[in-house]
Amino acid sequence: MARVQLHPVLAQLRNSRSYADQLTALRTLKSETVGHVQKKESWVELGVLEPIVGLLQDNRTPAKSNGKSNSASPAAARPLSDDEVVRLQALEVLAIFASGRHIYPRRHISSALS
Repeated sequence: MARVQLHPVLAQLRNSRSYADQLTALRTLKSETVGHVQKKESWVELGVLEPIVGLLQDNRTPAKSNGKSNSASPAAARPLSDDEVVRLQALEVLAIFASGRHIYPRRHISSALS
């Protein structure tokens, strides 16, 4: 039985632990999907939403229950941390998937959110 090969970007999203690798994968995915409905569909069918949502659910940076950072300085006064940059890119990629008129099959959305 032949093993199914994951797309390199999807494999990188699922397996990378460094912020740099995650950021590279997200930026590649973003450039591949902007304005391409069929490519978005293909990526959703491959299961790309789950690892993206997982990046957002990762609690690597402590935050207060109100969503504000625990640091003393305001967010505007400091550069984004590596974790925050990855989360921002993940949100941008999700926004790309959400934009447009296409509705993805419910099974792909619900599995990513569970």
